[in-house]
Amino acid sequence: MNIDDPKLTAYALDELDEAERAEIAREAAASPEAQREVQETQTMARLLREDFAAELQHPASVVKAPLSANLGDIRDDPWFWSIARPLAVAAVIAVFAVIGLAIFGGYKLHQNEIAQASRHPTNLPLAAPSEIEAETASPMIALQQPAATQPEFREDFSRDDDIRTQNGKFNTTDYGLFIENPFFAALDNPLSTFSIDVDTASYSILRRFINDGSFPPKDAVRIEEMVNYFTYDYPQPKAEESFSINVDIASCPWEETHRLARIGLKGREIAQDKRGPSNLVFLLDVSGSMTPPARLPLVKQAMRLLVEKLTENDHVAIVVYAGASGLALPSTTGEHKEQILSALDTLEAGG
Repeated sequence: MNIDDPKLTAYALDELDEAERAEIAREAAASPEAQREVQETQTMARLLREDFAAELQHPASVVKAPLSANLGDIRDDPWFWSIARPLAVAAVIAVFAVIGLAIFGGYKLHQNEIAQASRHPTNLPLAAPSEIEAETASPMIALQQPAATQPEFREDFSRDDDIRTQNGKFNTTDYGLFIENPFFAALDNPLSTFSIDVDTASYSILRRFINDGSFPPKDAVRIEEMVNYFTYDYPQPKAEESFSINVDIASCPWEETHRLARIGLKGREIAQDKRGPSNLVFLLDVSGSMTPPARLPLVKQAMRLLVEKLTENDHVAIVVYAGASGLALPSTTGEHKEQILSALDTLEAGG
């Protein structure tokens, strides 16, 4: 269970309804770490309640005293020494901590910007973005693919002791830095290329950030992936064609002198019973960073959906890696679905 789940705190404070409380109780029962978190939260809540109850029993002499009150009366007041003074000291420390974090965060942001700029030097002048967007059920159009950033996580390798050490950030979700495409003159650049991938991740990423109440990082939003997320009712290609081409041109809402072009390509659909056999090998990360529900558990859920589509002619194998790598499932035919699902159920994140 994810101990950072706010429902775990609500469970410890008895703020859930019966259905949610029963669900969290089942999950916490299988996690010693979650049980320890619940116990600590309940202990902290009890101590706070006791402190607040003791505070209410004291006369508010410090608050209600006139400005001319003798300072000695305050010094002799046990409420001042037991509660007010520690709270004041804690508040001052908290203020300095927030200021320090803000300064440190600004410094780190500045350093990251410098590092990203050094990894992506460019002398191209900034211009309006390309007005061609692909809306496609298979291939999509691409004018220019900017280089993505190098990952922040890397391993330093020492030949002397044959040990790899981690250096840099890890267990993070980073998005590559993309630079807006400049305009190209058609006379000098008459050709374009069609990519064969149909990535759709940006729509789900954007939806997740918005549901969490925040804006997504701009480099996580890729227009072609958001367009590709949806299903389009393009016509099937004719018998002599490899794919059908569907083109629309419309005015640009934010720049009247520009036009938006949508080019949708539709490949030939092959019936399930007509496709050839598949030999699938999956390499799955089962390290500790894959623990959150949206990582390894989601991968396993997707894999289970895939297994239902396998036939006796298909083969699937699973290799895993974390601190070390190994074979989790040797090549197995699709008719042994129980064996494949059993191998999936044994996968747990750790290390």
